Amino acid sequence: MMPAVPPLRLRVPVLLAAALGVGLVAAGCGGPASGADLPRAATAPPVTHTPAGTVVMLPGDPGSLAVDVRDSLVAAGVRDPGGVALISASTGREEKVIDLGATPAHLALTRSQQSLLVPLGKAGRVVQLGLPGGQVQWQLHLAGQPDDAVGASAGTAFVSNGTLSTVSLVQNGTQVADEPAPRQPGGVAATTNGTEVVVLGTRARRLEVFSYSGRSLGSASAGVGPTHVVGGAHNLFYVSDTEGNAIDVFVLGAGPQQVATVATRPGAPYGLALDQARGLLYVTLTASNELESFRIKGTTVVPDRVWPTVRQPDAVAVDSATGRVFVASRTGGGLELIDP
Repeated sequence: MMPAVPPLRLRVPVLLAAALGVGLVAAGCGGPASGADLPRAATAPPVTHTPAGTVVMLPGDPGSLAVDVRDSLVAAGVRDPGGVALISASTGREEKVIDLGATPAHLALTRSQQSLLVPLGKAGRVVQLGLPGGQVQWQLHLAGQPDDAVGASAGTAFVSNGTLSTVSLVQNGTQVADEPAPRQPGGVAATTNGTEVVVLGTRARRLEVFSYSGRSLGSASAGVGPTHVVGGAHNLFYVSDTEGNAIDVFVLGAGPQQVATVATRPGAPYGLALDQARGLLYVTLTASNELESFRIKGTTVVPDRVWPTVRQPDAVAVDSATGRVFVASRTGGGLELIDP
């Protein structure tokens, strides 16, 4: 029998948006990792510049983001109440809050783009929500603390478990396998066709590649203190090296191979989002309250632009249909909407 699902709690939409002085200009990420020697988001200083674009004040301190392009929605993981807020991508208006009884570490759309995977770390659960309504389709209890998730081929979801250093394979709410992963896996990403999945071990400082069936295909070292990974076209993957102030680029062949390291602005790069349609990679700089973009050039990236953000910009996501970028503040600064 499926465990009881907390009742849905709907909140009356609240919109407190202010168009700020700077004009509107051009998917992942939960709170800091646990453990004294783990790479983590820097503690942001107070904001000293007006954030770019528009800021929508949202309750719940959003700390993870995913964009449902089909329904023009932004999903935000919130902690008061613990669950997911569904927000209009065009207006920034909060449409609904799904109370799941715990705070999501990361959020990810399934490969069908019709559902949302929600790992609830400290609660030891993974929930799948249908979109656009947010109905619970299934939930699964996993040992340890599920941190991140990604959809792969054959309807399989890979869920990383940082406390056990494993990755679980889940199909339709059933755990079908559990594989060892690099120590403290904190981020997962898939190739565009879903046949391979990359798992980033933040404590091991290592990137391991798995087939969609769970077979290890090799690993490589990954920076000084990596925290997040996103995957793009041509089997390229981008890692934010938070302690190394860099973006590391990997390509998958016989195994993962690092092909570039590009310095970011000083600021502890953390959250990542990829706009493949426009060839842009975005990274949040939590130590300086900034968002930096990079243009994708072959197997490397080139620094592009910088925008001031809300305080503690732990998460960033992109609407690939419009190019709009969303940046979430983990310290009550709301949700920032930036147009290219």
